[in-house]
Amino acid sequence: KGEEFLVVRLSGINNDVDIRQYNQFYFTFADDEGEEYSNALNTRIDALSHGELAPGAVIRGSIVFVVPEDAKGELVITDELDQEILRIPIS
Repeated sequence: KGEEFLVVRLSGINNDVDIRQYNQFYFTFADDEGEEYSNALNTRIDALSHGELAPGAVIRGSIVFVVPEDAKGELVITDELDQEILRIPIS
């Protein structure tokens, strides 16, 4: 079985009253086999970068992972303290 690029295009809004940090490294892909994958080098024009997100502000961008072909799993989102805040199913 080979590998393929998994491109996740996302958007998010800061619904908090505080400024929040965002960073492409806060995202990993966890497959159904229990393996976790960090994001890969992303040269896409819409690549998610890093910065501060003001209350009510929106970010949009892509994150790329190299995963086994036909991988299914979840996008795992953590915060700046590496605490898990959300899992989104990906198939």
